[in-house]
Amino acid sequence: MTTARSSTGCGAPSVWSPEGRATVLSCIGCGRIDTAQGCAGTCGEYRLEIVPAAAHDGTAARVAARRARLNAFTALAARLAAHAPGTDGWEVSYRAFQAEARAVLHTVAAAPERTDLDADVERLTVWSCGCCGRVEAEAPCIGVCTDERLEVVRADVHDEVRAELESMTAPLRDVSAVVRQLAFVTPRPGGWETTFRALRGRARALVGAEAR
Repeated sequence: MTTARSSTGCGAPSVWSPEGRATVLSCIGCGRIDTAQGCAGTCGEYRLEIVPAAAHDGTAARVAARRARLNAFTALAARLAAHAPGTDGWEVSYRAFQAEARAVLHTVAAAPERTDLDADVERLTVWSCGCCGRVEAEAPCIGVCTDERLEVVRADVHDEVRAELESMTAPLRDVSAVVRQLAFVTPRPGGWETTFRALRGRARALVGAEAR
């Protein structure tokens, strides 16, 4: 869902940033949400779901961390896929890639993805004006009105980020399996070529390298 904006006849700036963020007032007593903004034109309200910006930013941080891991693993897999052992032989090549795989795993382990952010993000349903973007959600007053500023993000924007996170799950699982096997499996004597070729074949399948 995108926020509709009127090009004429409104006269009020939208509360929403181009990134789908806004700052609202939230009563810590009853939970009322408002932007304390009067509509300057014809109000056309519609239901809109929002999420706390802090939760959204946590998911965005997970996307960045997961993308970094995926890029690091994929780059190593691509080098493995393109490698042809030289005169030094299969064992030398394998050990070199094994050391590199261990280094990559050590690097990504220093910046782990926060899995504690897996819990469902609270979604709030509000009314928003299609002209100025004003946001409000009424709630029965309990006599203790204390407003706090709350930064929120449109739920459709959050869903896009969440979908990007999920889209990397399978590719990361597959390529990390190759990297971990390369890092922790040492062939027996005489098995260097067989193991190297097997892992290189899996790497080529993952990165789309042409078979050699």
